[in-house]
Amino acid sequence: MTINVQLGAEDLLRARGLADASYAKFAAFPGHYRNTPQSHIIGKIGEIAAESWLKADLLPVSSLFDDPALMQAADLEVAGIRIEVKAWNHNWWAPWGRCIAVGQLAALREKSDCVLWVSAKTINESAIAYVHGWSTVPEVEQAPIRWTGPEGREVRNHQLDLDALRDCAKLLEALHRRKQ
Repeated sequence: MTINVQLGAEDLLRARGLADASYAKFAAFPGHYRNTPQSHIIGKIGEIAAESWLKADLLPVSSLFDDPALMQAADLEVAGIRIEVKAWNHNWWAPWGRCIAVGQLAALREKSDCVLWVSAKTINESAIAYVHGWSTVPEVEQAPIRWTGPEGREVRNHQLDLDALRDCAKLLEALHRRKQ
């Protein structure tokens, strides 16, 4: 079941500040995906939405994405579980979401235990994020390899099918069990 998380103007301002910092750090590097200010904002909206959703469920969330020194770490940590948040523009979620570039897999394996899949869109001075589900790192590794993205800029990805994502409620249950 998809969870909707509404972010206000203050959250969007925070996302823009974090995105400006990450884009400034990585602007000169081509990376695995489109490296644009807008893609960084969508990523930060996804992280802030995930943080908000988990905190609303009274989980002890460490927001590692807030610390510029931890840009290579997972985005969140909850009860010892390291969570990488992957976010897409909501318009492209169905065809191109749920992907980890083949070249990113080793780093993902090192820094995280699971991936939370999010899409987002901005609406004036707010945003809405959709938490679609989650996957373990081994599930990502086993996902089919596909070329995804706009024509001429496709990326070779492990892409999970929509019905392969785990239910968000199961992640909350697992995190609550761990915090006890």
